[in-house]
Amino acid sequence: MLNIGNPIRFLGKESIIQPIVATRLEQEETINDLELKRKKENEYLLKTLRSRISCFLPFHREKAHLRKLRVISFGAGRSDCNYYVSLNDRRNMAFVELRFSDKNSNIYNSIKEKESAVQERFNGEVHFKDNCISVKFKTLKDVKETVEKLVDVFEKMIIAFSNYTYYFYQDNQEMWQYHEKGI
Repeated sequence: MLNIGNPIRFLGKESIIQPIVATRLEQEETINDLELKRKKENEYLLKTLRSRISCFLPFHREKAHLRKLRVISFGAGRSDCNYYVSLNDRRNMAFVELRFSDKNSNIYNSIKEKESAVQERFNGEVHFKDNCISVKFKTLKDVKETVEKLVDVFEKMIIAFSNYTYYFYQDNQEMWQYHEKGI
């Protein structure tokens, strides 16, 4: 009865208002010589840490903005326990630190009770202060020498303190079976 040729019709909509198209302003990112040098040094440090201490998984995560970082951080196993390493801070010092938050201060205090054993292991270079265990030294003239010393210290710290940063609240006997060389 009805003669409809196409029952479905598409409507065309026209508007006098044009959509706003976002245009990105491309900023030239300039990297100065100091940032490029810092990036290369930090990459070399990470590469050396990964090759020498391959079993410590936090080293295998990529770090962003290596050219801007003076201090690189890594998780130490338990939340609010972190390692920090720097090839060259503002005072021209290289360091490795293990920092504990206030909620983990009892772990720090347990390690501090064994300060004489820790000092013996690290040739008296360890400093205990404000929930932080650190080894600091003047940056050496050669970056490779500084990196080697930092990696040696880092490896000793991981071996010495992993029982505390991973297994502290577990049964003490179980804690020592994982890292027998710990403090």
